[in-house]
Amino acid sequence: MTVSIDELPDEVQTLVEQATESLQPISPSDGIDRFLDWKKEETSPQTITEYRRKLEHFSDFCQRRDIDNLNELDGRLLQDYRRYRRVETAPQSAPLSPKTMRDDMYLFRDFVDYLEGIDGVSAGLSETIRIPDLDKTMAFVISTSLSIGSTKFWHTSINTSMQAARMSYGHSTPIPGVAQVDSMGWIWKISIWRRIIHTSSFATDPEKQS
Repeated sequence: MTVSIDELPDEVQTLVEQATESLQPISPSDGIDRFLDWKKEETSPQTITEYRRKLEHFSDFCQRRDIDNLNELDGRLLQDYRRYRRVETAPQSAPLSPKTMRDDMYLFRDFVDYLEGIDGVSAGLSETIRIPDLDKTMAFVISTSLSIGSTKFWHTSINTSMQAARMSYGHSTPIPGVAQVDSMGWIWKISIWRRIIHTSSFATDPEKQS
């Protein structure tokens, strides 16, 4: 539900008005230029060039959204920019990698934090920018890879065991169900393998044959 400022308590309305009045209008291009001028004191010219290249994506985003004054930025717009940077500006069909997003969001958060200091955006806005956690991302990738690897190993083991069963019967002796195994899914291989084990144990156990 949307609530207008007039419906808020008087104390809250006063705080909102004071926060709004304290902001100074600033365009995206002016904000970027000021930020990079400030960064020149601590970084190399090559790094400044790289920063400008990355922040051009934010400038393009503002143009698409008709944002002429950075005072308009809020948490929702920053979230929209995050998605825009990750998906729509990716050079390939796949989204940007977590590492690239982490580096870009660190720079962008630093930029928004600078804007807070010159009354260009609301105080605390930079704290809403989340930085991708590479440790969690890597843990997920490793876990998924191990799961896939285990499945492939298990699948290969079944095929190897079935081949061994064929050899124990002899090349000329068919094993029920094995002839069609190549055209069947791995779930059916489990059922067939159980039949092989049962038949093989029966054939090699003299007590069961009697």
